[in-house]
Amino acid sequence: MAIDSEIQEAIARCVSILVCYHNADRSRHTTLTMIAEARAVAAWTRELSLGPGETDERILRPLEAEMIARYGHELGSRLNHEFLKAFEDFGTFEHLTPAESRVASGLAGRHD
Repeated sequence: MAIDSEIQEAIARCVSILVCYHNADRSRHTTLTMIAEARAVAAWTRELSLGPGETDERILRPLEAEMIARYGHELGSRLNHEFLKAFEDFGTFEHLTPAESRVASGLAGRHD
């Protein structure tokens, strides 16, 4: 079972990613950076071997609560949603060019 300090570290990393993303200009580069960092944390949390629903309960819900506490319901929820799209790997990223979309979806370097 994952120890609490690793859980707290995961939450802190997620908060840090979103604070940096919020404070940066909204360019394709910052979006791709946030996506890559969110996916890196997602991969790391998978190694914690959390049970069904535990990632949501112990990491993602506290992240959402922190974003809402920092930025209010509207902005905090929007930032959290953008993070979840990357974290859960279900974002479509239509606003990106095809090459950037391949990077964001983890397909960079593949030529299917």
